[in-house]
Amino acid sequence: MATIIRKRKGHRVYYYAVEVRRVNGQPRIVWQKYLGKLEDIVRRKEDPTPKPITAKLFDFGAIAALWTIAQRLR
Repeated sequence: MATIIRKRKGHRVYYYAVEVRRVNGQPRIVWQKYLGKLEDIVRRKEDPTPKPITAKLFDFGAIAALWTIAQRLR
């Protein structure tokens, strides 16, 4: 389970999402993601999320399979 921890570097405080597990009997950070400063986290939360990018999907697998079969039949 991931938790949020605070790390101090110099006079600044940064936040990370981390996952801790036991490795050889000792707790170790096995995964971490940088979240930024507290102001950055609040700003991202308050800003509206952008619209998702749309994608147009094409049916390619069937055509490729038929093309491969046609090449083998030659």
